[in-house]
Amino acid sequence: MHQQQTEQNEGTQSSGTHPTRAYPARSSNFSALQPSTSADRVQVDDTSLTSTATPGASARRSRRVPSVAYIFAPFAALVHDHVPANPQRSSMVHCLIRALQLLEHENIEVIPPSVASPDDLLQFHTRSYLDVISKCARGVAVSADTLARHGLEDDCPVFRGLAAHIRLAAGGSNTAARTPHPIAIHWDGGRHHARAGSAAGFCYVNDVALCVQALLATHARVLVLDVDIHHGDAMDSAFREDTRVLPVSIHHASPGFYPGTGAVDEGVWDPTGEGPVAVNVPIGTGCGDKTYCAVVDAVVGPVMERFRPSAVVVVCGADAVYGDPKGAEIARWTVTPAAIVHAVRAVRRELARVAGEQGKLVILGGGGYDHANTARTWANVTAVCLDGVVLPASVPDHTFAMQYAPLLDMAVDAPDPLEQRRRDPYTDRGGQAWWRLARLIDVQVERVPDHRRASDGDERQWATDESYEQVEQVVASQGEAHQRASSSTVQPGATQ
Repeated sequence: MHQQQTEQNEGTQSSGTHPTRAYPARSSNFSALQPSTSADRVQVDDTSLTSTATPGASARRSRRVPSVAYIFAPFAALVHDHVPANPQRSSMVHCLIRALQLLEHENIEVIPPSVASPDDLLQFHTRSYLDVISKCARGVAVSADTLARHGLEDDCPVFRGLAAHIRLAAGGSNTAARTPHPIAIHWDGGRHHARAGSAAGFCYVNDVALCVQALLATHARVLVLDVDIHHGDAMDSAFREDTRVLPVSIHHASPGFYPGTGAVDEGVWDPTGEGPVAVNVPIGTGCGDKTYCAVVDAVVGPVMERFRPSAVVVVCGADAVYGDPKGAEIARWTVTPAAIVHAVRAVRRELARVAGEQGKLVILGGGGYDHANTARTWANVTAVCLDGVVLPASVPDHTFAMQYAPLLDMAVDAPDPLEQRRRDPYTDRGGQAWWRLARLIDVQVERVPDHRRASDGDERQWATDESYEQVEQVVASQGEAHQRASSSTVQPGATQ
């Protein structure tokens, strides 16, 4: 279970219910997020799920569609700033990216999020859950039992602006799915724990599932790569019966670590390879950049080759990055933003290979409770989507600059390589820990439904119903056969 969020910034709002309102910018803290177009000034009714207000599309800068759509509007950031687990994180992220002048790049277009309608939300969530959210927002009394039944307690308390947060998070990810841009980024999305009828794990809406459903309208197959340090449990269950969707989760697993799911044997439901499947890669304590990148390389290429999606959604949670109080610190991981960037690069490369110009990449946010490192990570990912952009070594001067003190570096101050090697049991590529992890990855990859043409065939012939123990036996027998063959080889000068 997540630990209680440490207070990080002033301005955190207490839970409660409030009348309809728009969220004004705070002149002292949010000057960098002031609206620049009329489309940015849309008011959102946070008391119900029945408002029909929808932001208009931003004006095109040119006839050519830029390669990257950046889903963002100041009013939306100010709404998301009220999430109790991440106070002011949204503004910190967008202010840093704007201060780095990434939003002025010729290949990026800023598009305000749409406001999800009740019908949009009902594509995944239950009406009873949405009714409870609406009642809370309007100030209607709701019993403690009802709140508990819908997960609105403990790590997911009711808060001011909850309905608006749900509608904008879902609407932003739907907007990302529907833009014509090859790449779409929505850092205020990535809420992968919410269930159809309940909130969970700081997530009140499963915008990831809604984004996938929107993509399925125009794409035959969608792959979801979840690099958040917590297993994307709700994604596995949401698409368990849908062969068009493949969830792939690279996460930490240890006793008591939230959500307690994501074991390898949970990843395969139909060992024949003809039914739905998910790929789960649970990594133990001590993971560093070298291991993380090796896992990404072992998973992304082979899975993309077999599944051949034309759209990929990356849940880019930054809680895997060193220093995160709810993720990396508990798992003792020393992963830096460079490893997350490596994962995004790998997806872009493989998507271009298997889908060509028809490929669509949607990058969503997710966890990230060290807000400075989260902003650093997502700024780096945004930059890598704009080919050729090199970020400065230091954080530029802006509203939240002192949140990156004392060093004010864009890099994350992780342990030195020697210390990282001592903490990472997987670093030794000849060691048992890495060998077992690599074998587990191979077994799952071979169970992914194969959508390659016959001419694209892979000559490897692993049985699709092999268990991990059977794979170990196959590898051991191959080694013994090799030794017998070597010992039976006629030596020079020997009598035949």
